[in-house]
Amino acid sequence: GTDFLLGVENQQRENLIFPWRLMELDYLTYGEKIEANREFFSRIPRSAFDVIDCCVNIRGMVKELNFMINQETGEEEADMCKALAGIERNAERRGKEEGMREGKEEGMREGKKEGIKEGMKEGIQQVGALMRRLLAEGKQEEVLKAAKDGAYLQRLLLEYDIAPSGVF
Repeated sequence: GTDFLLGVENQQRENLIFPWRLMELDYLTYGEKIEANREFFSRIPRSAFDVIDCCVNIRGMVKELNFMINQETGEEEADMCKALAGIERNAERRGKEEGMREGKEEGMREGKKEGIKEGMKEGIQQVGALMRRLLAEGKQEEVLKAAKDGAYLQRLLLEYDIAPSGVF
C-alpha cells in the first residue's frame, strides 16, 4: 500500500476525512501521490469532499464533481483527481484576481504620487509666470496681495489666462 506522511502528525496512511491538510501545504507532492494511487483516490466518499470543501474554503468544489453511488457502501463517491484539478483552477483564478487587485492599487498609488508631483511642478510654473507678468507691468502690490490671498492668486491666474478655466 501507500505509505506517506499526511498533514496530521504520525499519520502513516491515507485519511479520507482530512486529506486537504497536506494538499493545502504541498499541492504538487500530494497531487502526485493521488495520481500514483488513482484507483484508491477515484472513489472518495462525499462526506470527505464536504469536509474538504468547508475546510479549504473552496466554494463550490463539490458542485463540480460527478458523484456516483457505491453499490457496496451505498455512499456517494467522486474522483479526488478531478477535485484537485478544480482546486488548481480555483487557486489560479484567485491568484489572478488578487494580483490584478494589488496591481491596480499599486498603480493608483503611483499615479496619485506622480499626479501630485506634476501638479506641484505645473503650479509653481504658473505662479512664476504670473509673478513675472505682474512685475513686468509694475504691479508689485498685486504680487504681494496674491502671495497672501490664495483666492486672489487664483483669480489672477485665470484673468491672465495662465491657468486653464475649470481648474479651481
